[in-house]
Amino acid sequence: MALVGGAGNVAGSNPAGVGTSLNIIGDHAYCYSGNIGANTTAVEAMKFTTGSYNFVGTFQFNMAIQDANGTATSQSLAQIEFNGLSISHLTAGMITTDSQVTCQQELIIPAYTDVVVKLYSTETQADRFITATLTGRITNA
Repeated sequence: MALVGGAGNVAGSNPAGVGTSLNIIGDHAYCYSGNIGANTTAVEAMKFTTGSYNFVGTFQFNMAIQDANGTATSQSLAQIEFNGLSISHLTAGMITTDSQVTCQQELIIPAYTDVVVKLYSTETQADRFITATLTGRITNA
């Protein structure tokens, strides 16, 4: 079984792969946040330390949206930190109807890097959820 994000947990402890850890299968790596409730307080949706490998892939996050109503949305923000330093701020879902509803950013994460992804919204809405994914490959450091 593959190690999860260098944390010493084996992949498969959560079959859906939803959680804060980076899951590794062969040379593929992924992290899925699951539904994060729209809130003005930042939530750590992803938090892990890479192992003796580099990660190359794509981060994507989607604005807060109500599962049963695609028009009920909230502006959402993502902050990516490496080793405690912000490296990116992304936003999706502004007020206008033609606003971007999702954001993607290509990432290279070096070996032994502490990664934290925080998600939050401009308003608190119990029925709206933000989602984020990190998908890519690992290479030898």
